[in-house]
Amino acid sequence: MQNIHSAMAMNLQDNILIHIWRKLWINAEKIATVVTIAAAFFNIGFWLENSNSFRSGLFDPFVTPKVQLFDVCFLITVVIYLFKYFTCKPKEDIKTPIFSSHRKKILTVISVAIALVLASSILGLNPSNSVFFILRLAECIGIYIILKSGIFQSDKLVSLLSNLGIFQSVLAIWQVIIGRSIGLNILGESPISTNISGVAKFTLFGNEILRGYGTFPHANILGGVLAGIFTLVLVSENKSKYYYVKLAILALGILSTGSRAAILGVILTVIFTLFISKNSLNRLIKTILITGISLALAIIAIRFATQNNIFKERLSGYFISQEIIFENPIFGVGPGNYTLALDSKAGLSAWEIQPVHSIPILIMAEIGLPSGLIIIAMLVLFFWRRILWAKNKTIAIILTLSPLLLFDHCFWDIPQALIIFTIFLFLISKFDRERLKMNTEDTVLGKYKQRLGRSPRFRHNTHVSNI
Repeated sequence: MQNIHSAMAMNLQDNILIHIWRKLWINAEKIATVVTIAAAFFNIGFWLENSNSFRSGLFDPFVTPKVQLFDVCFLITVVIYLFKYFTCKPKEDIKTPIFSSHRKKILTVISVAIALVLASSILGLNPSNSVFFILRLAECIGIYIILKSGIFQSDKLVSLLSNLGIFQSVLAIWQVIIGRSIGLNILGESPISTNISGVAKFTLFGNEILRGYGTFPHANILGGVLAGIFTLVLVSENKSKYYYVKLAILALGILSTGSRAAILGVILTVIFTLFISKNSLNRLIKTILITGISLALAIIAIRFATQNNIFKERLSGYFISQEIIFENPIFGVGPGNYTLALDSKAGLSAWEIQPVHSIPILIMAEIGLPSGLIIIAMLVLFFWRRILWAKNKTIAIILTLSPLLLFDHCFWDIPQALIIFTIFLFLISKFDRERLKMNTEDTVLGKYKQRLGRSPRFRHNTHVSNI
């Protein structure tokens, strides 16, 4: 009898393990995607140092490729998708975004963009360095296609990003308070302190204060990421009971980074959100709130901007980038090679060897005017189309990202930021698809058509209905 009970217990244990394994395997692609997205928030990996890494005496991360945890997780995710696609039975419900989720027009545009970037890479200053940029771009396209397959609902993805953003905000605030890193090297935290030269700091009331890095390579990168997440939470339709707590933590996290572009993006977003708000706040209260928030954040931004002649430094960088563009107008200096091109400029100190703080200018400098203008036009059209036929939350996200694209460089040449920016673009596209399910009269262009329709001048114009 005892042997029978033991056999039954072992059989039950085996059944439980088999059941757990089957559940994990059924959801393997979703689990792998979640881990991949989370890995993008942690600067874990190792550098592939080369002859250009220490050419100026200091380490140059912009020309030194880095294999990161995200790369490994993404590769595992793709392998799972491919394995399931080729081995599972057709009757099973398996998502296969890599093979079935794209359109010919999208593939054509992507192919043209990749071809142009590839030509610039081959003819650039350092083709081997540009290869890693091509691989990173392929990862971005891959994660976009995977997300577009519908593996996540938009609110679930926003919830995942908000939880990661809150962790980063708390970590950044903690770093600012103690004035140094807290020792999470295993998660990719940089060794930072107010006593270390070259670490981002700002001066407040005569005191030097560390800017929050989180587990990102620089405070500006974290600021840009948190600004995007802040807006996603702000315009979220599924507001939890911790809605305002999340916003407060994210806002403090943004302020702790001292990122001027992120703060400006938040200013524009908060003003826009209050302006279109349909709650019971009357016009006077809205005006007071908008004015107060704008002044408070503007004062903080101005204090940061006046440190170390920041405007002169930025203008100098813009003039130098103009020279680089004119010297290499067709194919540029190659993706990821901007700092190499700065070596030919006399009179620059080591800390000035950094990308220009404007993604449109940086793109044209690295891949040339023809291909650069095409890619910039694609991004502008992507935004513009969604501004015309979009919900207000899409416009709010674009307002947040615009200063980061115009006055920073992290969403182009920093791998972590580039991956997260791709996720932001997907969510913008996702919100755009959701507007197809709503009344088009609620969109920006729909309201414009209504105004034209009510106007006596255009009431009988047959072209109005075709705008």
